[in-house]
Amino acid sequence: MAVDLLEAGPPPRDLLADKGFNGAAFAAQQAARGTAVLVPPTRDQRKRMPPILQKIIAEWRNRVEASFGEITELMDLARHGAHSFWGLLTRTAATIAAHTLLRLRLAGFLPA
Repeated sequence: MAVDLLEAGPPPRDLLADKGFNGAAFAAQQAARGTAVLVPPTRDQRKRMPPILQKIIAEWRNRVEASFGEITELMDLARHGAHSFWGLLTRTAATIAAHTLLRLRLAGFLPA
């Protein structure tokens, strides 16, 4: 499904992905489209990194995982009920937009 979603629009410059996308074939396919695939480092890679870099990666991963949890569980995208690819795309876009607006409101960037 990820490949179909990525081919639905212009290719992004960078793609921040989960470690499940840490495959050479997927990365090569995206590189051919001009997209760099960024995946979290493996446990062995993290052990060789400076502690400050480990901290930065952990902070960003926590932010991303919290957002994914809110979108999939709290906003119910995990049970989207779409009947087609375009239905899924529409529901995903609407849920991400709602999550973004909620976050902007909670951060004080939007009025009550």
